[in-house]
Amino acid sequence: MYGKWNIGHCSSKYLPSERGFNHFIGYLGPGHGYYDHISGKGAGAIDLIESVSFTNSEGEMVSSEWHSGEAYQGVYDTLIYRDQAVSFLKKHAKADPDDNVPFFMWSAQHGMHGDQDSHPEVLLLLCFQSFWLPCTMPRM
Repeated sequence: MYGKWNIGHCSSKYLPSERGFNHFIGYLGPGHGYYDHISGKGAGAIDLIESVSFTNSEGEMVSSEWHSGEAYQGVYDTLIYRDQAVSFLKKHAKADPDDNVPFFMWSAQHGMHGDQDSHPEVLLLLCFQSFWLPCTMPRM
């Protein structure tokens, strides 16, 4: 899951790792700064986290690791989510191209909401850069 969660975090049972996502990078609240990832109106808390969950052969989560998004400070968040999603897709395709193992990916991009944190060079990058990957679909 990449991007905006905002569907519950008052208890750990509502976090992405407890809801079936093996990897999460994003924010939990209703919004944050595009570059500094500070949440809310003057809250001063950085709301960007990353988690990786590990499952057993039955698909049950056995552990998860959480990290702050400190390493991503200063990086435009939509690019973080895009790059992480593309990386996952490439790894999945490379792992076993003939396996056709299905997966579910939720990519809730932050994107531009206003002028609060946008820079013209990022707007140009997003306007001219393709987010689509060439892909092939198996024939049914």
